[in-house]
Amino acid sequence: MTKTKRIQLSVFIMFFLCILVTSTILAQGVPSLSDILQKFIESTVPPRGYRVDFVQTILKSELKVERGVSISTQRQISQATFELTYNPSRGPLISEKKTTQLVPPEKPPKPSTAYVKMDMLRFLNDLLAWKESQIMLDTLNRRNFYRISSANNGLSCKLWVDAENWYVYKLILYIHGQKFSETIIEYRWVNDRYWLPSKILMEHSDGTNLTQEFGEYILNVK
Repeated sequence: MTKTKRIQLSVFIMFFLCILVTSTILAQGVPSLSDILQKFIESTVPPRGYRVDFVQTILKSELKVERGVSISTQRQISQATFELTYNPSRGPLISEKKTTQLVPPEKPPKPSTAYVKMDMLRFLNDLLAWKESQIMLDTLNRRNFYRISSANNGLSCKLWVDAENWYVYKLILYIHGQKFSETIIEYRWVNDRYWLPSKILMEHSDGTNLTQEFGEYILNVK
């Protein structure tokens, strides 16, 4: 078999599997928000919690004009290391370990007061009480997701839950119809049991970009 035919066969197999998985999901129907929350807990929330260090980098997008040409650049605002201890009943507890860099460089390092504390379990729980919610099947990057669209008192969101692994992959927040932030969450398979974040990428409407990169997880933390 030639290399071209092997590639064509691989593409056909991937396409067939994608159609098969999609057909199975459609046959099962779209789950309720309560069902998605329960699957999310089983897949991503260790009942005895965990501890992990993460490095957070904050960048600020800036637009400069040089010789009549607009150039988009990013300036690093801060980079710091935090320890995250997560308990499902109490939520995340974050403490700063060190500030590794602060821009502009002539300023001495000092404790950072800016970090993002994301508790997706609490967020999904809150969605149950929102006035409007709609769930549809969607596809991103050749994977099937349940897209949840919810709104409540001027705040609205869209989030994509993986239809196979039940983690939240993407979240967009709106305030009074204006986009506030967009978040992408990448995961790793921990202890052959849970999908936990490996990287969080967040873009704010003001041009601030935030990245959180997670180290090794320690499970069963009281």
